[in-house]
Amino acid sequence: KTLRVPKNVSLKDLGFRLQPPRRASQYCWASDIKFDGRAAKAGVRDGDLLAMVNRKSAKLDSSQKVVKLLQSASRPMTLVFVHSNNIHQYREEHFRSSEYS
Repeated sequence: KTLRVPKNVSLKDLGFRLQPPRRASQYCWASDIKFDGRAAKAGVRDGDLLAMVNRKSAKLDSSQKVVKLLQSASRPMTLVFVHSNNIHQYREEHFRSSEYS
């Protein structure tokens, strides 16, 4: 699921909360999805993993690093979310370069 963030929209206005990585995944995940928010309209569901921010891997070991990545990303910004069951397949298809490992 791809969530496009326009220049004039703050991260707080996307309609979800970002949770710290769970032990096994190292990806932050979406929670508290507002049913009428931008995230829900883009198809993001509770538990989906934030895989990419502007074509950069969001596989980081702390939510603080992901927040810094989000804050420093140029706008408009593109966020890619993947269901946790599909993250390994997504990585194989999109992160063939060691740069994303």
